[in-house]
Amino acid sequence: MKGLKYSALFLMVATLFGCDDSKSKPADNTANSDLAKTVTASNDTAASKPDLSKDQDNYINEAKRFLPAKVSGNVNLVDLYKDNNTINYKYEMNISKDEMDIEQSKKTTAEALKSLYCMDNSEMKAFKTAFPDGAIHNYYIKDEMVFSIPLKPTDCNNQN
Repeated sequence: MKGLKYSALFLMVATLFGCDDSKSKPADNTANSDLAKTVTASNDTAASKPDLSKDQDNYINEAKRFLPAKVSGNVNLVDLYKDNNTINYKYEMNISKDEMDIEQSKKTTAEALKSLYCMDNSEMKAFKTAFPDGAIHNYYIKDEMVFSIPLKPTDCNNQN
């Protein structure tokens, strides 16, 4: 159970530090690095649990304790939930559409999220086992979805 909590926290931090819009400054990854060392050293039990729904609920409930969470200067993670075997993230952007290059922001964010999602470590393997249909990151401005980034384990097949 402790390993599951650390895995959920690691994923949350990795996702939060990995997201960015095109006008924000790069995040300081010192905390992310320290957390990754802690998670790697912890006893990871998430991958061995047979109850997928229970694993999903554990990930989500643990991560929700940290919400809302600031991702960057203009982006906050405000909710996450499961839909079948997919985890869905809801982000609110505190910026107007006119102030951002939506396509560039989507491209930059998708690349960062895919890089994190496709990491080959025990925490991400356990996460992908718990959510075998992937993750969907939805970005909103004033209750209007601006863009969505779906990620599936098969997206990692083309990684270097």
